[in-house]
Amino acid sequence: MLFEKLNSAPFQNHEKAINNLINVNDRVVLDIGCGAGRIARILAKNGGRVIGIDPSVTQLDRAKTLSASNNVKYVRGLGESLPVRNSSIDFCIFFNSLHHVPYDHIEGAIYEATLSLKKNGILYVAEPIAYGPLFELSKSFNDETIVREKAYSALVNIKHSEMIMDTEHYYQSHIYYPSFEEYKKNSISIDTTRSTFFSEHDKELRKSFETLGKRIKDAWRFTQYTRVNIFHAVK
Repeated sequence: MLFEKLNSAPFQNHEKAINNLINVNDRVVLDIGCGAGRIARILAKNGGRVIGIDPSVTQLDRAKTLSASNNVKYVRGLGESLPVRNSSIDFCIFFNSLHHVPYDHIEGAIYEATLSLKKNGILYVAEPIAYGPLFELSKSFNDETIVREKAYSALVNIKHSEMIMDTEHYYQSHIYYPSFEEYKKNSISIDTTRSTFFSEHDKELRKSFETLGKRIKDAWRFTQYTRVNIFHAVK
């Protein structure tokens, strides 16, 4: 049944998906696990006043370098111990990041988001599904099947009475890489320990890249499936 939902889900990029589900214009948004700031920049572009949170100094440095907006600031922090807890946030967003929170701390991270949200504030959780070409490409060095399943289970079974789930959505998106080298560079920038694996398995990874991807003009295209769960705070 899940695969039927995924294969019939609409195609849209992440920006369109966000804009179809929430309106961040002139709202304060906490991007938890912001990484290099890709989603933070999208949120700021659409009028959000964004605070990006990430534990990695390297990723935050990249985010600051890539960001040209005055509507985004970046702060080092953990999802399970947010630096903002004063009910001042309109939207808390976990975008492809909740499953990176240690399983024993996921409920705590959601509670932290609750503390930061205003009454009727929105928690938006987008998680990649362990299925499809992009997942299969990275599975050999980054198999997140179990952690993604555990994150989803923890999310839909949260016990906080202050947070109620409103809707669940699925969509497909296309991810493009100009070359295998760019895919490799991006993967290693996320986790530098992957460098050894890429060196030792270069031939197999290149073959998988060309088998699972579809050549489109000057790039290789991969399909990614995403689930979005939206909650509101009733505290």
